[in-house]
Amino acid sequence: IRRNALSQTGDGARFAVASGSFTSIHMWRLAQVNHEMRAIVALGGVSDAFLIRQRFEEGALLLEPPFDAPLSTLLIGLGRPSVYPETYFRYSPAYHVDALPRVPIALLHGGLDKTVPFEQTPRFARALDAAGITYQMWLYPNMEHYLELVTRKEDEVDMFEKVTEFLR
Repeated sequence: IRRNALSQTGDGARFAVASGSFTSIHMWRLAQVNHEMRAIVALGGVSDAFLIRQRFEEGALLLEPPFDAPLSTLLIGLGRPSVYPETYFRYSPAYHVDALPRVPIALLHGGLDKTVPFEQTPRFARALDAAGITYQMWLYPNMEHYLELVTRKEDEVDMFEKVTEFLR
C-alpha cells in the first residue's frame, strides 16, 4: 500500500482499513498492532465475541447460507466462554480500545441485522467514549445485515455517501 502498488491513483501515505460482519474482528486486531492506518470503517462489525456467543446460544443469530455452517462451526469450535474466556476476550475489540490507534473511526450498523446483532455497535461506541476515542456513528434502523448492491435502498445509498465523505 505504501508503495502505491495497488492503485496508481492511491496515496500510500494515507490508507484506511474497512471491514464488516465477522471479519471485522481481524480488522480490529490489525488496528491494535499496526498504527500506520489513517482511518477505520466498521460496517455491522463484531465488537464483543461474548455477546455473539450468547446470541448464538439463544438462537437469535440469523446465519444465512453459505455462511451458516462455517460460522456455526467457528462459534462451536471456540468452545464455551465459561471454559475458554480468554479466547472470547482476545477477539472482543470492545475490551481492547486503548490499543487502537487514534485515527478517525466510522461505525455503521443496520437495526434489522440478525447476523451481527445491532447492539454490538452502540455498545462498542460506549467503550470508545469511555476511552476518550472519537468516532462517527451512523445507525440505520431499517437496514439488514446484507447490502443490496443491485437495487440499492435509500439507507444504503446514504451509507455509501457517508463512508465516501468520511474517507475524504
